Amino acid sequence: MKKILNVLIIEDHPMIIEGYQRVFEEISSDDKNLKFNIASAMCCETANFKINEYTISNSIDIVLLDLRLPASKDGKTISGEDIGYKIRDEFPNCKIIIITSLSDNYILNTILKKLNPDGLVIKSEVSGRELKDAIFSVLDDIPYYSSSVLRLLRRQISSDFIVEPVDRQILYHLSIGTKTKNLPKIVHLSLGGVERRKRQLKQIFNVDETNDNVLLKIAKDNGFI
Repeated sequence: MKKILNVLIIEDHPMIIEGYQRVFEEISSDDKNLKFNIASAMCCETANFKINEYTISNSIDIVLLDLRLPASKDGKTISGEDIGYKIRDEFPNCKIIIITSLSDNYILNTILKKLNPDGLVIKSEVSGRELKDAIFSVLDDIPYYSSSVLRLLRRQISSDFIVEPVDRQILYHLSIGTKTKNLPKIVHLSLGGVERRKRQLKQIFNVDETNDNVLLKIAKDNGFI
């Protein structure tokens, strides 16, 4: 008896959607016991509509999710991350594989901790073979991460440095050019609080207090940004 799985592909490039669909077709062609009902959405608005069509008895089994998506018309859903949270809330057993062009360590780490996807793959590294491996892996309840994500995780596990979430935010925003004086609006600390955090980070990483660039380089080398 065939096992029928509902698949939702959320991606804003039609050719990429077609490529993902072909991979599922190849899987069902190789394994006659598997069949996929595939739907797709190219923006947050359509993704919300598609998700609302599913029910507990007709749930979503697998989602391939891009993080960069056009926002919903009401502005309440602005990214694939928001869509991921909605799916997690409504269909907790759904397997979510994030396939993204974003490769920033801070963003990837945030996604891993907050959304906890079953798979996380960088688009530049994905191939038909790797996507098949990711699908089979998550269906067997084994998380799947592409090589860049694994390198990030290994660096963090082997690092002796302990960095709190707010410190990560400070490092990340400094790394993309945000001025220290503008950080209080982002991390919800006073300017004095931000300066103290920076001094602590430089002590943790054993960096001269006057040098932000060396701090950012060491933080990046250890996978924190």
